[in-house]
Amino acid sequence: MEWHAYVFIIFGLGGAFFISAIATLCWAARKGHLTNFETVSRSIFTEDEPEGQQTDFFPSKKPSPIEETLSV
Repeated sequence: MEWHAYVFIIFGLGGAFFISAIATLCWAARKGHLTNFETVSRSIFTEDEPEGQQTDFFPSKKPSPIEETLSV
């Protein structure tokens, strides 16, 4: 196979990826998945974990002094 055949394959795959990405964005916009980001992003926080404070850590890792200061 010559080099220009590889170029066609690469551009073909890139074009297919680009078209599928555009189709996915259009689908998400039509279904309403791209609206009201602010409310949806805040819905994961509760009183137990207020916004901006980290309350969970890896079990084997102690929080660093900076992380302890931020969570107080």
